[in-house]
Amino acid sequence: MYELPVALRGDVTWLDVAPAAGSLAAGEAASLTVTFEAMGLSPTLYSATLVLAVDRPGWAGVRVPAILTVGTGHLYYYLPLVMRGG
Repeated sequence: MYELPVALRGDVTWLDVAPAAGSLAAGEAASLTVTFEAMGLSPTLYSATLVLAVDRPGWAGVRVPAILTVGTGHLYYYLPLVMRGG
């Protein structure tokens, strides 16, 4: 069984992850809901790092970039992640 607490690095009032922690057995998969909230943000680029800590010897964890670009009348986001217990 692997514990997967999620930490956010950076100024992340615009980003939320749920659940914030969980467990995976070998071969299991889990889903996280990542919410980008652009309401009230000034047009610019926002970045943070999601850190999934893995409670397994020899594993440093997984860092995933989260990028939100807010413009006038549009926004773009980037979050690459697929993870399975192994």
